[in-house]
Amino acid sequence: MNSLRRFFSVGARDADARVSAALAPQPLEPADRYLRDSNVVGAIDRITVMLHDSWRSSVTGQSVSQLAGAFASESRRDQWSAIASIILTAVAVHVVLTMANGPRPGWFWTVIPALAAVFAMLVLAAARGSQSDE
Repeated sequence: MNSLRRFFSVGARDADARVSAALAPQPLEPADRYLRDSNVVGAIDRITVMLHDSWRSSVTGQSVSQLAGAFASESRRDQWSAIASIILTAVAVHVVLTMANGPRPGWFWTVIPALAAVFAMLVLAAARGSQSDE
């Protein structure tokens, strides 16, 4: 009986060692070194920086930044009301364009616009019902 107990305990220790070795996190240094020294990754990084700088200096980027600043300066109630209005406008445009494209068979195409409209109405109700303007 002692040898049987030893057999299972040695097997359990071996299984535990193998599983823990298999699940141990691999070192990330080789991957980091590869990415750091890669010409392709360096080119992608330079292109990303160039695009970011181009966006910041463009008229469109500056306009978007000003709009975002103006939106952030509004109260939470006004922000949520604007978001709900945008969603409801998108739902209306979607339904009008779908109807203008011709009649659709069945009602299934109305599920997504209906869900979006319900969500927008809930957001609008929460915005109107909130007592605090943060």
